[in-house]
This record gives sequence, structure tokens and C-alpha cells, in this order.
Amino acid sequence: MSAAALVAYIALVLVLLAALPTAWVLVREGWSRLAARRALDRLELARKVLERGAGQNPEEVARRLREGFDAGTVERVMLLLLHEADVAKKQWAVSTFERLGLMERYVSRVREASTWSERAHAAEVLGLVGVASAVPALVAALRDPHEDVDSVKAAAATALARIHAEEAIPLLVEELRTTDAGSSPRVAEALTRFGALAVAQLVELLRDEEHPQAAVWAARILGRIGDKAATAALLERLFDRSDTVRMAATEALGSLGDRRATQALLRAALSDPMPQVRAHAAGAIGRMGAEASIDVLVAALADPDYGTRVRALEALEMIQPTDTGPLERSLRDENADVRKRAALALDRVGYLSARVAELSSEDPPVARRASTAVLELGLAGLADAIAAHLHHTDFRVRARVARICGELGVPRLAALLAASAEDPSWPVRARVAEALGALRAEEGTAALVALLGDAEPVVRDTAAEALAQREPKGMERFFPELSRAYHRGSVAARLAVLKPVAAFEGAEALGLLQKALSDPNSAVRLSALELIASRNSAVAVESLVARLEDPERSVRLAAIDTLGRRGRRGRKDSVDALLGALSGASLEAKERITDALAFGGGDGKDDGKGDVLRERLDEFAASPDLELRICLCWTLGKQGDPAVLPYLQRSLRDPDARLRSSAAGAIGKIPGAASVHALLVAVGDRDPHTRAAAVNGLGKIGPQDDRVFEVLEGRLADPDAFVRNRAAIALGRVGGPRAERTLAECASGDRVESAARVVAAALLGTESALSSVTDLLSNEAEVKALGEFLRREDVALRREVLAKLCLDDLGGAAEAPVDQAAVVERYQRILRTGQGPSSRRLAVEVLAKVQGDRSVEALADTLAIDPVEGLRVLAAHALAARRSLESAREALSRGVADPCAEVAIVAAKALGEAGDRRFSDALFRRLALGPASVQAAVEEALARLHRGATEAFVQRMAGPSRPEATAACLRVLERIAEPSLVPLLKGLLASKEPAVRGGVVRVLVRIPTAEALSLLEEASMDPSEAVRVEVLPAVTSEGGAAAAVIARFRLDPSPTVRRHLAERLTTLPAGQARELSDALLDDPAPEVRAAAMVSLLARAEPDGLRRFVATWASMPPDVQRAARGDRRGAAAVEQLAPQLLSSREARVREVTVEALAAYAVGDLDRLLLPALRDPASEVRTAAARALSLSESAAAREAVAALADDPDPTVRAAAQGSRLRVVR
Repeated sequence: MSAAALVAYIALVLVLLAALPTAWVLVREGWSRLAARRALDRLELARKVLERGAGQNPEEVARRLREGFDAGTVERVMLLLLHEADVAKKQWAVSTFERLGLMERYVSRVREASTWSERAHAAEVLGLVGVASAVPALVAALRDPHEDVDSVKAAAATALARIHAEEAIPLLVEELRTTDAGSSPRVAEALTRFGALAVAQLVELLRDEEHPQAAVWAARILGRIGDKAATAALLERLFDRSDTVRMAATEALGSLGDRRATQALLRAALSDPMPQVRAHAAGAIGRMGAEASIDVLVAALADPDYGTRVRALEALEMIQPTDTGPLERSLRDENADVRKRAALALDRVGYLSARVAELSSEDPPVARRASTAVLELGLAGLADAIAAHLHHTDFRVRARVARICGELGVPRLAALLAASAEDPSWPVRARVAEALGALRAEEGTAALVALLGDAEPVVRDTAAEALAQREPKGMERFFPELSRAYHRGSVAARLAVLKPVAAFEGAEALGLLQKALSDPNSAVRLSALELIASRNSAVAVESLVARLEDPERSVRLAAIDTLGRRGRRGRKDSVDALLGALSGASLEAKERITDALAFGGGDGKDDGKGDVLRERLDEFAASPDLELRICLCWTLGKQGDPAVLPYLQRSLRDPDARLRSSAAGAIGKIPGAASVHALLVAVGDRDPHTRAAAVNGLGKIGPQDDRVFEVLEGRLADPDAFVRNRAAIALGRVGGPRAERTLAECASGDRVESAARVVAAALLGTESALSSVTDLLSNEAEVKALGEFLRREDVALRREVLAKLCLDDLGGAAEAPVDQAAVVERYQRILRTGQGPSSRRLAVEVLAKVQGDRSVEALADTLAIDPVEGLRVLAAHALAARRSLESAREALSRGVADPCAEVAIVAAKALGEAGDRRFSDALFRRLALGPASVQAAVEEALARLHRGATEAFVQRMAGPSRPEATAACLRVLERIAEPSLVPLLKGLLASKEPAVRGGVVRVLVRIPTAEALSLLEEASMDPSEAVRVEVLPAVTSEGGAAAAVIARFRLDPSPTVRRHLAERLTTLPAGQARELSDALLDDPAPEVRAAAMVSLLARAEPDGLRRFVATWASMPPDVQRAARGDRRGAAAVEQLAPQLLSSREARVREVTVEALAAYAVGDLDRLLLPALRDPASEVRTAAARALSLSESAAAREAVAALADDPDPTVRAAAQGSRLRVVR
């Protein structure tokens, strides 16, 4: 086969293969169409059979269909018939459907079909059939958790609603008990279609407390059904525990509209804890439209939940109340939605129209109130509705609406305002211009420019001012109108026009600005100068120089600044003009000219063209004009350029002292090592002003190093007082600990003026430095001297110092006074107005040292309200020093109640020392309140006030009803302890309160009289053990009661009393203590015996220690545990331990070791290790035995070392210790 034939063969095969799918599709499509056609034919035949058999026996028709047609055709034709609208035909079709067995088939499909589409279709068909027998299958589909929600369950619910069979209602209601997001809405829709038939069972479900979510659905459905028979049940659920149930109930009641529910809904709207419930209740009330509910809805407007407030507003809008006050208040709600809703409600009830009408009132208060109300509505969201009244028939309304539109600040209103610019009334046009200026919207520019040509001057001026408020971009095309406005306008109009014109390019705009330089009004000339300077306009220098001679000072200074800016940009003619103006100029003008030459009039920028001054330094250096060279030094110093240092250093060598001092001052403004070196040399100049300038410079730029400190410290001894003052101030500027120490040393002498020391301390700024000069600030003469000193200083230094001293608002100008009255008033204002803590501290420290009562009020305020405890303490001390003044004592009486303990203590002590019993009430109120330190101070103060006058205290003591206050009063009496109190105390011993009787005993203990001792003996038989315990210190002290009283205590029925008696053994004489301890060691109470044992230990007597050692082993474990737990034990051990080293008797040291070993409290190893080296063998032996069980490596090592002891007993003890360790 040839290649061509092969290719042709392959091509043919490929074509056939490609044609096969097409042929298959065509054949299949043809066959499908044929089958469809045949199916349609069969469907048509079946339909005709049904038409002929309509109304006949369904069984017979069903038989003919089964015999004549296939099952698919029968189903399709029956489905078509089920859509029949005629009720009789529909019923006949349903009967035939059942006879054909299709009902069972579709019921089976709902649950068993393999695809969701088939199951959904089956549910729809069963709904069309509408037979109750389909309900179980449909409900089962709804309950199936795995069934498709959006298709099958939706179709099943729709079908159930269509069936409308009452027997389906219980099933649907039961389905709601197992709610889910998919099926529950479908079931609810189905139940809603049943209407009143479902109400009874839904009410029952609503009352089911075990299924709150089901109750929610029941309430919603009842609300949709709208049957008022459910009202009572819904009212019950308004008090349900579930928030969602209450919410659903309120919503449903609103839908029912039953007025019987109004009161219950009112209560819910007011008192329900859930915001959403309150909101739904308010909405429900509104839907009912009950006038009686307005008050409740008004109350709901104050609800913290904004949703509730919105619903309340909606409800009020529905009710249409005659009183709009609540709605008006809602315009000021914090929530924007609430404000907007309130505004809309007010508009709909006619409030806006009424207020707009009032805008035309001739009564100014009425018109103002109306304007305020309309503005509030606009801010709440009704801006467009308000702007619509720009076309009102009354011009007064139009004018006021225009002003309100401007105040609203809504840019979209500009177009409406611009349309009103041609209003026939000039007040309206003026207000429109004002509003357009406030809005600054581009849409209003053309209208404002047009108003510049208005016939009314007021309108023209207003339009010009409005144009001045907006950006000049795009306004060049309106230059002719602006120019005419300048020539025709007032001063205000001319000022307003200049601002946009200054931004224009071109000769015409520049000409207008130059013309303004000669304006008859100084404000216009000043504005023109400032605008020319800001835009670098090419105005002829002659026009600017002419303004140097302007009669107005501000214009002259502005001309200097403008020339300076031009000179900075390389304009030699401007520099020459400024230099020429120096001759004969005032000091202020010279300062301004040098500023202008240095900084270009204030901008401080160089445009890269070079500095004209630096380029001409050689020329100026050769000038014979000394004033010029001096001012040049000022200028170069202000510039701070290190490049000019060589010129300034040459000037330091000039024969003229004024030039040298100016050069030194200039170098002091140029940081750098070269400047510091030059100043260190200049400090030795023969001219004091040059030395002072050099010292000043070192203070400004000098580093904190030894060279600078040495030079400045040396100048503190300069023969010139001015130089010494400058050196102190320079040290303050340099700062640091060394500077602070040096200045502190100066305070003791008169080398430096006190004012200079204050300035230096202020510049240092440390708390200690400022505190060191508070004495000076509190002295009238010193403050006056400081004022005079600062008046001679430059404004910058003055301001800095006054700011550091917290006196900055006294003014920085040289003429502002600084006197003591101003200082005191300023510090008083600081304390009253709550400045920072550091400034308040300085104020308190200064005012504390001001003589007289001028500062008492401010200090009293600080003591009363300052939040910083430390400042209140300082104020309390200051007032305590003035306690001789009644106003100070009054403040201190309030300070007694201060929560800060230190403040209360200072105040209480001061009142006690003042001796004024009129302030006892404040101390009485603080009795028994606060920490112990405060109580002690208060009690001591009361005691001091009432010594020798106890009658007043006793009378006041009868007042307190608090037991703790009574106890505190007794502590005061304890401090007084005067014999005259005994009769009173005797009466108080009869008190029913044990605490009172105990306090009385403590007072009696401090009164050394026979009568007091007799009362104590009586108190020893008090029924309260606490009182008897209080008696013990008196009867067991030296010179106390008779032995019979102690014997009575030994037999006291209370173990607590006997334990305290055992603890007091340490205070009794040896013989009495020995006898008493023998009895107490046999006491039946373990705690008593334990206390007696510890007392023996604490007495540290050899005989007692031997008795302790002999008795300890026989004591039961509970007594030993109690003894070791005694609070006195550790102290007794520490007190006993020194005897191991101090006692000369070996037997005492031995028994001490044995006692410590037996008691075994504390660090036994530390205490007994020294005893291992004791010279007495019996002591070493006792120590080795005591440490035999020690776990300390050091102790074991020390005991082991005793194996080589020369004494066999010691070696045996050490060996025994080692054996016990091994075991």
C-alpha cells in the first residue's frame, strides 16, 4: 500500500471516529423526542379517559387507567388532576388517587426514596392530596435529624399546612419541642395556617417550662395567628425566667393588640432586667397606641439600652403624643440612631414645622429657642428637611435657616445655599454668605464671589470674610471681582480679600498687595506685609523700607521681618536696608533687626543662595561703625554657625570692651569645643562685662567637665558682684551634683546675691535645690529683690526661671511685676487649681514659710483635698507650726480624719499641743478608728487636752455608744491616770461590759493610790476572766497586792487566768516566785504547767533552771509541746544563751546547756557549739550529749573532735554521740 493510500485510509478512519459520537447524539436525541412524543400522546389519552370518567365510580376509573396505561403515565395524569381548582373535581381526583394505590406509594417515597429531590416531590404531592393519613410520614420527615432541611423538610412542613387536618396539630406542636434552626420555622409556618384551631395546644406548649425554646416558638406563632384568646397565657410568660420567652411574649402581645395587656407590658418596659425585653415591650405598647402608656414610654427613653430607647421612640411616634418634650430630650441622646429616630418622630408630629414658624417671631427669646431647636433637629439628621425652608415666604425664616445650615456643617447644603444667594432680602443674602463661609464647600465659591458685588455693604463684607476662610486654589479667575471688593469694601473686607489674592500669581495680584502697603489702615498694612513675607513676593524694596518709618510699631517690626526673609534668600538690597536702619534705632528695633538678619524674619531657613552676611564679614570687620560691628556680633551669635568663630575670636581681641563682650556673648551661643576654649580664655578678660558674657556662654554651652567647673567656681570669687552672680547662674545651667554642691556652699555666704541663688536653683531644677531657696521665696524683701533681678534679665531666662519656680503666669515680659503678694497668690492658686505634684510641693514648702496667716487657707485646702499623701503631710506640718491661729486649728481638726496615718498623727499632735479643748470633738470622732499609731496620737492629744480638767472628758465620754470607742476613752484615761479619776472608775467597775471593766483595771493599775489598789483587789474577783487577767500586772508587780490576792489567782477557776499568772512569774521576787511556781507546776491544766516551765526558763536563775531540767522529763508530751509553742520561748532561749559565755560558774553553764537541750527551741547547734570548747569538762560533756543527735555537719564534726579531749567523761560522751549517729 502506497503512503498516499495509507494516509487516506487513516484520514477516513478518523473522520468516521469523529462522526460516530455525533451520530450517537443525533440518534439518541431523536429517540428521546419520539419517546417523549409517545408519552405525551399516552398522557393525552389518559387525560381523556379521566375526563370521560369524571364523576363516575373512582374504583372503575382507576381500573381502566391501570389496564390501559403504564404506571408512569397514570402518576403524571393524576398529578395534573390534583392541581384542579374545582373543589368537587379535586375531591374526586383524591379518591381516584387513593384507589390507584398512589397514596401508599408516595408515603413510602417520602421516607425511602434514594434522592432528596424525590422525597421532596413526594412531600409536595401529599400536600396536594391533603389526606390526614399522610401526616405521620410528613412529620417523620420533619423529625429526621439527617433529612435535608431546605428541600425535604420545607416541603413536608408546607404539605402539613395544606392538609389542614386537626389531627396534624398535636404532631406539629410536639415537633416544636425538639427545635432546630431548619425545621422549626417550617413547622411554625404550618401551625400558623391552622389559625384558631392551633391556639389551645400552642397555649399548652407556651406554658411548658421545661422547653423554653418551644415556648418561644409558641409565643411567636400565637402572635402571628392574632387570636386574643392567647392573651392571658402570654401575660403569664412575661414573668418567665427565660429572657427569650419574655421577649417573644412581649412581641406576640404587641401583635395581638389586646388592650388588656397594656399594664403588664408597661411593667415589662420599665422593670424587666433584659434590654431586649424592654425594647420589645415598648414597641408593643406603641402598636397598641395607648395614650395611657406615654409616661412609661417616656421613662423608657432613659433606658441604658439604646435599642429600648429606639423602640420607645417608635412607639411614641405611633401614638402621636401632644407633649413632645420626651422626644425633644431624646435629641440629645448619646446614641446617633436614637437621635435620628427622635428627629424623624418630631418631624412627623409637626414639631419641625412649628419651630420653623417660630423663627419669624418678633420676640427674640422665642426666635432663639426656635433656632436652637431646629439646629438640634438638623444635628440629629434632618439637615435636608431644614434646608428646604430656605424658600420660606418670610425672609426672617429664610435668614435664620441659612445661618442654621452653616452651623450644621453639612457640605451638601452648599448647593442649596448658593441658590439662595440671589434672595431679594439682603439679610438672607448676608446669612447665606456667612453659612457658605462656614461650610467651605467648593460649590459656594462662585456665589460668594458674586456677593462681593452686592449692593449692600454688609453682604459684601460678609462674602469677603467668607472667601478668606477657604483655600484660594481655583479662585484666580475671580481676581477682578476681588479687586473691586478691595477698593469698595470696608477695612474688614479689604483684610479678607488680601488673603486669597496673596496666593495668586501675576503682576496684578502683586500690585494689589503693594498698594495695600500704603493702606490708610494699619491692620491692612500689617496684613499685606505678612502676606508678602509668606509668599516671597517680588515687591520693590523701597516699599518695604518705607514701612520702617511707619507710625505703627507692629508694622515697623513686620517690615523688619519681611526684609530679613528677603535678605536670607540672597537679596543684598534688603540686607543693606536693614544694616542702614541700625543707626539710631531703639534697642528693641536692634534686637529685631539682628533677629531678621540672623533668621530671615523668623523662618530660620536658607534657600541655598548663601548667607550675604558671611560673604561680607571682611568688609564689616574693616568698618569704622562700632554699632554695626557690635550688632553684627549679635547676629552671628544668633545664627550659631561655627564658621564665623574666627571672626568672633578676632573681635575678642579688639581694644573696645563693648565689642569684646558682644563677641563673647555671641560665642556663648555657638556650641562646640572651639567655642568653649575661646570662652575659657575670655573669662580672664580685664573687662567685667566680657568676663560675665564668657561665664554666661559657658553656662549655656559648657559641658559638665572639670575645666568648666573650675573656671566657674573660680569666678564665684570674682571681684565684680555681677560676674559672681553670672557664675552662679551658669553653674545652675550646667547642672549636675557638683554644681549643686557648689551652689549649696554659696548659700552660707554673701558672695552671690540671694536673687542669683534663686535663679541658679531654679535652673538646676532638682527638688532639693528648689527646697533650698523656699526661705527666700517666702521673704518679702527677697522676692522683691528677685523681681528686680529678673527685670534686668532677658525674657527667655526670666520665663525659664519663673516656669521652674511654677510662677510662669506672672508673665515673662520685663515689665511684669514679681512681688511677694503675687508669689503667694500664685502658689495659693497652684494649690487650688490642681497643678502637677512637683509644683504643688514647691507651693506648699514656700507657703509653709510665709509669715502670718495669708497662706493658711491654701494650706488648709491642700490638707483637705490634695490626692498626694506627701503633700498633705507637708501641709499638716505647716499648719501645725501655725497652730496658734484658729484657722490653722480648724484645718487641723479636719485633718484628724485624713485617711493617711501620718497626716492624722501630725494633726492630732498639733491639736494636743495647742491646748484648745474646743477641737476635742474632731479627736473624739477619730477615736478607735485607723491604725494603732493614729489611735495612740489621738488618745495622747485628748489626754493632753484634758489633764487637770477630766470632768469635761468624762462628760464627753458618756456619749460614745461604740464599745471600741469606750475602750479608747479608757485608754485616754490610762494616759491621764489622775487620782481624781478613781471615783469615776469605781462606778465604771460596775459596768455590764467586761471590756469596759478591763479598761478600768488598766487605768487603775497606773494610779499609785491605796484606793486604786483596793479597787484592783475587788476586780480580782470579777466574773470575767479577761478582767481578772488585766488585774494581774498590778498584783504581780513590785509593791503590788498582798500574797492573799496572788493565792486567790493561783486557785482561779479559769485556766487562762492561771496561765497568765504563770507567765507573770518572771516579775515576782525570787522567794514568792519559787513558792508559786511549785504550785503551778502541779496545775491540772497543761497550758498552765507549760507557761510555768517557760517562766522558769525565762528567769534564767540557776535554781530555776535546775528545777526546769529536773521537771521537764516528767512532763507529759502535751505540756512539752505547749511549752515549746509558747510565744515567749524563743526570746527566753536567746536571753539564756549568753550565760554560756558570761557565767563564771561551771555548774550554771552546765545547767544552762541542759535546759537548752531539754527545751530544744531555736537554733540549738548555733547556741551550743561554743559550749563544746568550754573550759569545764562537765559543760563540754553536757554539750556533747545535747548535740548527739544533731543533723548539722558542723555540729557532728565538732563533737567528733572531742574524741581527743583530755577528760575521759567528755571522750565517752563524744563516743556515745558517734554510736548514736551510727545506729
